[in-house]
Amino acid sequence: MRSGPARISATIVSIAMTLLAITSSAHAVSPAAEALFQEGRRLMAAGNTAEACARFAESYALEASSGILLNLALCHETEARPATAWAEYRAAARLARNQGREDRATAADTRATALEPHLARLTVVPATPLPGLEVA
Repeated sequence: MRSGPARISATIVSIAMTLLAITSSAHAVSPAAEALFQEGRRLMAAGNTAEACARFAESYALEASSGILLNLALCHETEARPATAWAEYRAAARLARNQGREDRATAADTRATALEPHLARLTVVPATPLPGLEVA
């Protein structure tokens, strides 16, 4: 049985394969966005995560696709940026539902839920309670 980094790496590879399968049936996107997306996938497969994230972000800026956003979230998860990945997975789930892609929404919800225990939490407690104090 694997443990530590080997287990995490195997999990990320499994997630990546699932997301790639889900995104392979994407709707038509602009040629520029598609080229950046494919370059991101190639870089991700080669282990160049930071560069892959940049390509996915550029692609998403050109074409707001839930598939692109899922891959960007996976990039950030791989980079150990759980809060960023969580927010992107949540946004991908909303976008996927708006695009009629429940398969992508379910995948995004699953990944966001899995990341929740790894998110930092902040509780603000005023030293002196003030009537009507609201923290936003």
